[in-house]
Amino acid sequence: FSLYLTLILFIPVFQSYLNIVLNNAILANQKAVKIFLEPHTYSSVKELGITQMSLKLRGETDLKVVKQLPHIGRRLRKEYYLVQSNLSLEEFILTWTPFGPDKYLDQRKISTVMKSFCGLQHANIAPPTKAGVGVDGVWVLRPSRKSGTLLDMIYDVKAPLAQPAIKKYANYSLRRPMDSNEIIHIVSQILGALEFLHSKGTFHGHLHLGNIFYEDGAVHLVDYENQILGVPPYYREQIMKSRQIKSICDVDVYCLGLIIYELLYRKEYDICDQKELSCCPTTLRPLLDAILVEDGIKNGLPEITHLLSLEIFRNGPQVLSSRLKMSDSCRQDVALNGNKTFERLKIDHLKFRKHNRTSKLHEMLSEDNGKFVLLYDSKKACSKSSSCSDSDHPRSEVSDGVEPSRTPTPSVISEGTAVSEENLTIGPAVVDGRTALLGAITGFDKKHLKKVTNSIR
Repeated sequence: FSLYLTLILFIPVFQSYLNIVLNNAILANQKAVKIFLEPHTYSSVKELGITQMSLKLRGETDLKVVKQLPHIGRRLRKEYYLVQSNLSLEEFILTWTPFGPDKYLDQRKISTVMKSFCGLQHANIAPPTKAGVGVDGVWVLRPSRKSGTLLDMIYDVKAPLAQPAIKKYANYSLRRPMDSNEIIHIVSQILGALEFLHSKGTFHGHLHLGNIFYEDGAVHLVDYENQILGVPPYYREQIMKSRQIKSICDVDVYCLGLIIYELLYRKEYDICDQKELSCCPTTLRPLLDAILVEDGIKNGLPEITHLLSLEIFRNGPQVLSSRLKMSDSCRQDVALNGNKTFERLKIDHLKFRKHNRTSKLHEMLSEDNGKFVLLYDSKKACSKSSSCSDSDHPRSEVSDGVEPSRTPTPSVISEGTAVSEENLTIGPAVVDGRTALLGAITGFDKKHLKKVTNSIR
């Protein structure tokens, strides 16, 4: 009995602890947490190691795997290796990324697209030096950069290649704020790179602070090849909740707004944080209003060209030579992959909205003394009591611009319960009827309706 009582007392404490862990994106994405929550899905996730990685590079005689780096990134399945050239002794960072659920191209088409991506030339995009496509994933080779990413910069990480991500990024309090002028300088270069990608019929799709290098005042985007590997974007949860994303290119625009918010407020954006946008610097206010404020983007997200026409970006740097050679078939494959990826995002968005509607319907029923009472009765009783109180006392003003809560208090709910019990008796049959009604509402499908033609005489 004592053990049973201990477990009962421990469950709420453990649940609150688990909620704290899951609210931290870095901790929630750790392999140990994933295996604990979903053992059937993540127990089979294993790293390749130096031996297996060397076997995948057996055709590259000029490359040698020196060592495996710690988990320096925020993606769970991605692996990092330090590779050295046998000819020039130059060091490279090799990343291994297994294919994800959004992979729609075969191995041959992915290899063709990767060759085109390796030949990309742009001042603010760092293309892969070399890449190889396997049956289960892709390895990408890039020069080693000691400066680190924007994420390393705001955390003031001194050795980005020597520390794992959980040690570098788990403590949000270590983030330092960034000056608004520096943010504008960074965003203008990102917009120029995105404009170039969109003009060539492709996109980035995986924009976040962890794949933007910032060195000597210059921005370099990486990991744009993730779009054809099928891996989910880092901001997938925020993207899934947004109603304004109408195309795959809108994903880049929305992710840019999330990056600006993260640089400005030192935390990741949530849709509940829209009130904080009114306190942002005046120079960045039009940009954030155009991307993140839902009231200002009812007609959809703005295009990159529209954002570049804003006053704060008119004196931005001019990009001279840019090039991306892609055949028509390769361009069609990239477009097809992007459209299918966006279709899956739309399906997940509809599932999210349906879940919210179902949750609101369940909240319409409140349980009191073992009997169900419609929330409408509670609101009706609440309005009656408030009208009586308004007649007796003058209406108090709202302090600090915050409206008082409209949620009925327990006393009001019990009063509404008493009123409803006087008018009708709620038995088990009524409860079953309401449950059946709720199930009929949630399971309603207009496709099953029969067409009726009325002849007008």
